[in-house]
Amino acid sequence: MRWKRDKAIAEYDGLMELVTQLQNRTSDLLKNSDYQPDLPHTGATPRQGECVPLSDIVLIAKLPTFTGDILEFQVFWGKFQGAVHRMKNFDNITKFVRLRSCLSGVAPQLINGLTITAENYKSVIRLLHDQFHRTTDILDANIMRLLGIQQATSHNRKELSRLHKITCKR
Repeated sequence: MRWKRDKAIAEYDGLMELVTQLQNRTSDLLKNSDYQPDLPHTGATPRQGECVPLSDIVLIAKLPTFTGDILEFQVFWGKFQGAVHRMKNFDNITKFVRLRSCLSGVAPQLINGLTITAENYKSVIRLLHDQFHRTTDILDANIMRLLGIQQATSHNRKELSRLHKITCKR
């Protein structure tokens, strides 16, 4: 089994070396030619036949979703920040579109009236934080969740395990 992994790693390293060589060769050819690609770095989809610099290709993991549950916002925002918000090669319009696609349930109702513009992206972030990142409301929601837990009917392992799972759930 280990030899398969080592073989796959060696093959991957070889491919990465080849990609690096191709990138360097392409950069050299572009530097030495009069042709300069006229591609804006906006994340726009190129038309068929256009070249896209490798630096413009960004892989994004599956984006998180947020339904409006105040207890889930902090986790959602942490994931969204890492995948989209902190990406320097995304403009604010792209970030806004991606954020909007992550919202479901009651969450998108908060931003329905806003048009997708770079300026409104910052407003959307502020609105979401004002609505779903209030410490007192988060504490209240946690207390209500704990008060709603059904008491253990016995002290056996199964029942205590159930309570543990419920109280540790985020």
